[in-house]
Amino acid sequence: MNLDEGYPYFENEHGSEKLEGILAFIMKTSKIGVPLKEQVNADFVCRRGLLRNLSINKHCHTFITFYAVRHRGVIFLCEDKGFGEAPDKLRRAMYCSIKFESVMTFPQDNIFTATKKEETKKVIHACLEKKSAEQIRIYYAAEIDCLGFRGEPIEIKTISKPLETGWDKSRSLAWYMQCFLSNVKTIVVGEREKTCLRTK
Repeated sequence: MNLDEGYPYFENEHGSEKLEGILAFIMKTSKIGVPLKEQVNADFVCRRGLLRNLSINKHCHTFITFYAVRHRGVIFLCEDKGFGEAPDKLRRAMYCSIKFESVMTFPQDNIFTATKKEETKKVIHACLEKKSAEQIRIYYAAEIDCLGFRGEPIEIKTISKPLETGWDKSRSLAWYMQCFLSNVKTIVVGEREKTCLRTK
């Protein structure tokens, strides 16, 4: 399977979405006359990616830039990501990952250009608690790659080096937090090689 097929036509829209998805969901499910904070039952609204990045930032060497806006008692957090300006190597790796997801979830001819214009997400309520401190309620959206036979969420990943290398260890925390925040217990990993693609 050639995951590079179609890359020259990749529009690179991944990462361009901010909070449009969850805001549209809030507007669609809102009830007239119900205050926003009561409607979402949360103090903060954001995406899972920001929560993951904040949780692992202590172990990384990068900075996180995000914006916070308070509206009707609810604080909306939005990460400032510049994926469109990423180097070609990172963009190509992202494209291969997106295409692998497409092939694994919708069997088809591999000669097509992968896209992230349509995603399936779920919204999650979470609560951060600390003894003798006020609870922090969070309402966030998480992309779901696919569902298993029993309806359980499954995460799909691709890597370019064997799972046994140190590179994988440096990614394991990010993978763990991403799955933890959306209750994912299964990860399907495609290992990219020059001649083939292996799954584990």
